[in-house]
Formats: sequence, C-alpha cells, structure tokens
Amino acid sequence: RSSDLCGMVYLEPSILGLSPFVHCWLLQLPAAIKPHKETLKNLFDKFLEPSIEFVKANCKEIIPTVSSNLAFSTFNFLDTFFEPLIPREGEPPMPDDKLSYVGKLIEPWFLFSLLWAVGGTCNNDGRKKFDNFLRRKITVERIRMPFPDEDLIYDYRLEDGGISHKGDDDDDDDVTGGKDKKKKIGWVGWMEDVPEFSVDLTTTRFADVIVPTTDTIRAS
Repeated sequence: RSSDLCGMVYLEPSILGLSPFVHCWLLQLPAAIKPHKETLKNLFDKFLEPSIEFVKANCKEIIPTVSSNLAFSTFNFLDTFFEPLIPREGEPPMPDDKLSYVGKLIEPWFLFSLLWAVGGTCNNDGRKKFDNFLRRKITVERIRMPFPDEDLIYDYRLEDGGISHKGDDDDDDDVTGGKDKKKKIGWVGWMEDVPEFSVDLTTTRFADVIVPTTDTIRAS
C-alpha cells in the first residue's frame, strides 16, 4: 500500500479481492433480474473466489489467467443469459409465463457461467478435478438444481424454458421441438435434440463434411 501527494491510497488487487467488481456489476442488473440481486451476491460470495483459488492451486490452465479476468468472464456469461430479458424498442416484451422462470434459473445460470468462465480454462485432467470440486461445493451449498451424476459437468447445457429463444410461442415450439420441451428447465446433454446426421457424399466434398459431436455443438 502506498499514497501520493494528492492523498490517493493505492492498494494491491490481492488486498481488495473480487468483491468490488461483483458489487459494481450487481448495480447494473436488468430490471427483471434486480429482485434476485441478493441471491446472485450470495452465489458469488460462496463460489467465485473458492473456485478460482481451486483452479489456480490444483489445475493446469491451458493459458495462464488473471483472477479479475475470470470474474469478468463470469459476468459476461451471465449478461448473455440476461440479454433476452432487456426490453428493446420495436420488439414484443418477454411473456409473463417465461419471466416466471427467472427465479428458478438464477442458480443454474450462475453455475453454467462459473463452469465455463473459471473451469473452462483447465486442461482435460484439470476439468476432472474441477468437476469433483464443484459437485462437492454444490452439495454443501444445497443448490436446488445440481448437475446430473453421469458424465462430467462439462457435458451438460441448460434448457431454460425458452427464455433464450426470442419470438412468439410458435417460433419457440419449432426451435425446441414442441411445447413440452419448450417449458422444460434443467440440465441436458449437448447432443440431446441434435438431428440425426446424414450427408450425400455424391454431392458433397469429403473435406466439407463436419460431423456433429459434443465438441462441435458446444463450440457452435
């Protein structure tokens, strides 16, 4: 810690921690998310720094990261989930039935964001370690929608009841395969609902064929 002639006090980032970043981000939540501000704060308090510390101490990162950047990556993931909830001029508002899902989605939205912002920096061996760590943490903190027990947590995406699909209900039915799936909220495998792959090699060059896999779907 040091000071200058203007009376400013300079602190090392390690002294402040990540709480100031979280506090500032929470001040900018969309109106539809503001009622859940305290829930988000509690999730950040319980998960963010312990997850980052675990990765730094126990996992090999493909590219070395900075803790503050991992925090901002988590914010960016969450902002992407929140974006459909922000009213836009000339667009119809989010239907009330979809808005009613928000409270149930806060925890899984956060977990998915944390998983890929922090745990996504690890190599394959590190992902197995982070999988064990986060599952234990989820149990301790009594999260209401844990990941399925099978496979790694990286093998699941979040079905959000259609919130991520803008448009009317008919459009959502087309995207998700019917009203039952449109209303579903939960963890599903990346390959679920992916159409059966077929290609006519008489009209398609072999070099142009991309077979859908968990990795290609996850990265698309």
